[in-house]
Amino acid sequence: MHRATDRGLVLAALIDYAQRMSDDRISPTAAFTGQTWVENGLSPANFGSALGRAMYWSTRPAQVLMRRAGAATLQGMLLARHSAIDTVIADEIAEGRVSAVIELACGMSGRGHRFTSEFPDLPYIETDLPAMVARKQRALDELGPHSDNHEVRVLDAFSSHGLFNLVAELRAKYSELADGGGLAIIAEGLMNYFDEATVRNLWHRVVPLLGTGVFIGDLHTRDTNSGLLIAAYEAALGAFVRGKVHIHFQDRAAAEAAMAAEGGRGELRSPADICDVREPASAKRVWILQMRTGA
Repeated sequence: MHRATDRGLVLAALIDYAQRMSDDRISPTAAFTGQTWVENGLSPANFGSALGRAMYWSTRPAQVLMRRAGAATLQGMLLARHSAIDTVIADEIAEGRVSAVIELACGMSGRGHRFTSEFPDLPYIETDLPAMVARKQRALDELGPHSDNHEVRVLDAFSSHGLFNLVAELRAKYSELADGGGLAIIAEGLMNYFDEATVRNLWHRVVPLLGTGVFIGDLHTRDTNSGLLIAAYEAALGAFVRGKVHIHFQDRAAAEAAMAAEGGRGELRSPADICDVREPASAKRVWILQMRTGA
């Protein structure tokens, strides 16, 4: 117990120090997630931060031990969901259902940079709140010229009209979207920090905007995240993000029924059914949500 407490105090001190040394004031969760992408080759090095490095390397010994014991790890879940979402988007583009991408609450994800490097003609709009948008734009500018179709915009994903107005603007600007062409709208790592009513409202507003495209995100359900260990993990994560972590639905069927009630045709898929995953135990803790306009 004393060792665990000591490690917690050391981590808290490192986080506090890194935050005071950083001009960016990004949240702990955004910093850790962004650094995870960097350390695993999914984002450029300048997408990381002092705070992210402190958190990533301080927690690494514990995550290595958990991985060796066959337990789920936070890093494993992050990598499973990120890779699976990448695969879904690439497949949607290849099959002609998606002609543009909007990423909500993009944080320091390297996905926009990677996809527009591979598909220079793909309109890709990353959105977040003002401080993160400013940081992301600086990081992209440091990398040099990038696709004219790659933009970073200020947008609150849960505002009443912001997303609607952005989609209308894109449909007016890009001919491939003018007649209902497909949009991929991504909400990675977002929904479990909001209550069910807020999430369902987002689904209700997103469905009419997709055309032939898809809404993609991640979701946790109670049946795959139960027990004392998970309850303790939820409490710790809630303290970490300074808020409540929500698990909205009992199982996959309940989540899919809720999407149908909001006008969508949705399904939850395991990351392991979409792509290769490094940690199968971690991939079992998270679902990839895909929702289309109702048939």
